[in-house]
Amino acid sequence: MRVPLSWLESLAEIPGDRNDLAEKLTAAGLECELETPAAVPETVVTGRILTCEKHPNADRLSVCTVDVGEETPREIVCGAPNAAAGAVVCAALPGTDLGDGLMVARRKLRGVFSDGMLCSAKELGVAEDADGILLLPPETPLGRPVGTVFSGEMVLVTEPPSNRGDTMSVRGVAREVCALSGGRLERPVPDVTAVDDPGEWSVEIEDPADCPRYAGRIVKGVVPGPSPTWMADRLAAAGVRPILNLVDVTNYVLLELGHPLHAFDLDKLTGRAIGVRRGEPGERLITLDGKDRATGPEVLLITDGAGGIAAGGIMGGEATMVSDSTTGIFLEGASFSPVRVRGGARAMRLVTDASARFERGVDPEGVAPALDRCVELLLALCPGARLVHGVDNYPAPRTGRDIGLRRRTLRRILGVEIPPKHVRRIFASLEIEVRDETEEGWEVTAPTFRPDLLAEEDLIEEVARIWGYDRIPERRQIHASANPVLERRVEDQRRARSVLLSLGLTEVVTPTMVDGAREERAVAGDDFFSAPVRIVNPLSQDRGHLRGSLAPSLLTVLAANRARSTSDLAIFEVGRAYGGDVTEGIEEGHRVGVLLAGRGASPGAVGSPKSCDFFDMKGLLEVYVEEYWGSSLRLEASAPAPLDPTGSAIIFVEGVRVGYCGEVGAEARRIWEIPPDLPVVIAEIDLDACLPRPRVEPTYAPLPRFPGVHRDLAFVVSNDVRHGELEAALREAGGDLLAEVDLFDVYEGAPLAEGEKSLAYTLVFRSTDRSLAGEEVDVRIADIVNLLGERHGAKIR
Repeated sequence: MRVPLSWLESLAEIPGDRNDLAEKLTAAGLECELETPAAVPETVVTGRILTCEKHPNADRLSVCTVDVGEETPREIVCGAPNAAAGAVVCAALPGTDLGDGLMVARRKLRGVFSDGMLCSAKELGVAEDADGILLLPPETPLGRPVGTVFSGEMVLVTEPPSNRGDTMSVRGVAREVCALSGGRLERPVPDVTAVDDPGEWSVEIEDPADCPRYAGRIVKGVVPGPSPTWMADRLAAAGVRPILNLVDVTNYVLLELGHPLHAFDLDKLTGRAIGVRRGEPGERLITLDGKDRATGPEVLLITDGAGGIAAGGIMGGEATMVSDSTTGIFLEGASFSPVRVRGGARAMRLVTDASARFERGVDPEGVAPALDRCVELLLALCPGARLVHGVDNYPAPRTGRDIGLRRRTLRRILGVEIPPKHVRRIFASLEIEVRDETEEGWEVTAPTFRPDLLAEEDLIEEVARIWGYDRIPERRQIHASANPVLERRVEDQRRARSVLLSLGLTEVVTPTMVDGAREERAVAGDDFFSAPVRIVNPLSQDRGHLRGSLAPSLLTVLAANRARSTSDLAIFEVGRAYGGDVTEGIEEGHRVGVLLAGRGASPGAVGSPKSCDFFDMKGLLEVYVEEYWGSSLRLEASAPAPLDPTGSAIIFVEGVRVGYCGEVGAEARRIWEIPPDLPVVIAEIDLDACLPRPRVEPTYAPLPRFPGVHRDLAFVVSNDVRHGELEAALREAGGDLLAEVDLFDVYEGAPLAEGEKSLAYTLVFRSTDRSLAGEEVDVRIADIVNLLGERHGAKIR
């Protein structure tokens, strides 16, 4: 929000240096910065348009004769719609540098020489937007540098917090300034004689939860026209373009008090009954911007006898807008539900200044004062106008929330004793009513315009930020001698990250909210790779579900990297996955997901520069399971989507299924546009599956004193025989002398028969008390060959 300092100073005294104001407000929780006007070059002078004729060769250009205080008037071509004879303007003479590469020179425009340029407020750097040239007061002396007769406005640009709708007004910012400085806030009371007679007018609210209050004022005898200079200047400095006095007064009150108002043309309304209801399916409304928009049940409609005339809290309708011929208006003021306005604005895809304020909460108690202030301005701008009727439907008047603040709690949380008189002053400056004060603390009533004040902690925050966080002394942190006790789940997640990082993988963090349509097509929807859980009120369509698995998230990371020409990845994520539905209950689980693609991102992750495969993932998982659970894994073939059943497996640890691993299936490749020749292997483990199991601490042994004896053996077995089965038989037959078993080759093809494969192992034999003789090793080799032949039909290759 843009707050002109001159406007702010009319409500609150600004002590000290203005440049310090933004810093103090930011420190108090209202982020802002001070914007100073740009310096206007001296060669931009005041001038009066003597004549304004249509350009002979252009429909949208005018040829103006401008008196700039010289002997001979200058002829300047202008394209502004508000250029007219008699207007006092800002003329940039040839040679003027307006910045951003804009240099004014005498040049020919469509066949006519232009000896200068008539400037808008935007071109002079004194406003953000402009629809025409900047017009100065008629009494402005001519030929003077514009900088000496016109100075831009210093503006405070604020970023109001999402829960502080009260700071989206000049008065709200002024209240913050007075609270910090101890000054007095000006609260002018509108000089309007109240009219409680509704006449034939009535207001019907369908659901008070959607609209707690709706009121209106009927003013007749208004005269449309331009707003006075003082109002137009304030609106322009605040970033609002002056349009028409009947519209400008509503915008002025919006900025001053933070309460959106809307003016309907009285003669364009059908009937004398105003309604507030939800839109109906298929119902449409042409809004003020001329666009035909769908409404529906998500949108609040303001209606008359003929149908919808405005989208409540968002934008008015074109059919009932005021114009140059308006003589009477129905002035609307209301308080709408923030949730309903937010939903309606999203449904219509329309965000306005009004909706931004209603979404933060607009005080229903402020409706009447805002309407009275607007009527006061209307009567002042239109001397013949009169207030004839007033209507107000306020089913359940709102009262402030009662909250207690204990002194000991204030002292405990802030760590400093704040004198009670300062606490009282802070509450008074924020318009928080102190109902009772005792030795124990204060009983207060929060104002209705502060719905964010809900509990004792909120009051402590108010006291702290106004007192000044910088005034709270820094205390040395006291460290407890005992080690912190972490929840088992947190400790396990940390250990999982540590193990995977030590294996050379890179951690990624992805959103738990995902594109449900894509994930549903990719996963099996079973008890492990669950279907995504739909969110009732999602922030966006591509984040409309809670993920049921980490695998789709990792594939999305791969797709994003491939779009940036990177296909070699070795990544993991420790995160949450969900299952169930809203009716039966949502289940949350903690998972570990690992993805290897291409050659991997780190040689340490895949073991060699070759393309990664299922066995690389298996090796990673073996180390992970050993380090994490102190156990070994067992694999069984087949796995559900998104994995390829022909190259995937179920992971078991001590007989418990903990997850799946394998190559990515064809459907998942199609969805994430992964080419068939890119190797991609994924594993996902359920951390909660073995959570109660105690971790086996590793044991340590001294380095071997005696050399080992290495023997390489290759066994030909059926494709049905698994490596794990052979390894178990090798260790059984090798006995205590067999120290290491390493699978280094798997081969299928000629000269082996169909259905056979060759597994080659390096066996290391070692004794702890002597050097082994070759004969001892030969005996164990014979035992191994015999046992593998009897048990698995293995033959030496």
